[in-house]
Amino acid sequence: MQNKINTFIGIFALIVSLVALYFSYKANLDRSENLRLSLNPLRSGYTTKITPPFHDKIPPLINTTWELVITNTSDRTIAILKNQLYMLEKSTKSEYTGLNQGIYTLTGEKADFPINIEPGKSVKYYVHIGYEITKKSFDYFNNKFDISNNMSMMSLKKAMCQRGKDVKDNTIECINHGTSWSLNILSSPTKDNYYIFNVNTARDNSFHTVGFWYKEKTTY
Repeated sequence: MQNKINTFIGIFALIVSLVALYFSYKANLDRSENLRLSLNPLRSGYTTKITPPFHDKIPPLINTTWELVITNTSDRTIAILKNQLYMLEKSTKSEYTGLNQGIYTLTGEKADFPINIEPGKSVKYYVHIGYEITKKSFDYFNNKFDISNNMSMMSLKKAMCQRGKDVKDNTIECINHGTSWSLNILSSPTKDNYYIFNVNTARDNSFHTVGFWYKEKTTY
């Protein structure tokens, strides 16, 4: 009799485990999504503005525009509810006023959430990021320009070439192409800002990508 009870208990426990495993699998399946993100800087073709530092809380910033591409590689429509942007510094994520300046459509309107992406489709947006610059480069630009006004990225690039250093104090060499300038970084290792761009979906999944100014362009 005791053996039958033990057998029954064992079978019951096995059934409970299988049921729990099934529902756990189903829950994970219901949340299954996949997005591929890329974040690449646009280094010319728009106006920018230099923002002075605020005490020791907010560093000097340059308004920059980045191209964001999000691709839905799963077999269901995905709804993006929100995003976050952090700067990665010494393995620590930081954020402050002026860093995340918003997501915009290609025609300049603020992006509306949720952003719905059908299976196999991609969407493209512009992300405005306050790019942190050094105090030395800020002082140089502040003496050279009226920073209360906007300026072209080309004017900023020309000023960097005249100084011989970029906004992160990397040593650079420049080539004047007449209507444009190209910069080559001579400093090694190159100083740059690293940004983590993260999105959250309606099914409570999270996806991210990393962007930095001097990286090779990624397409996914």
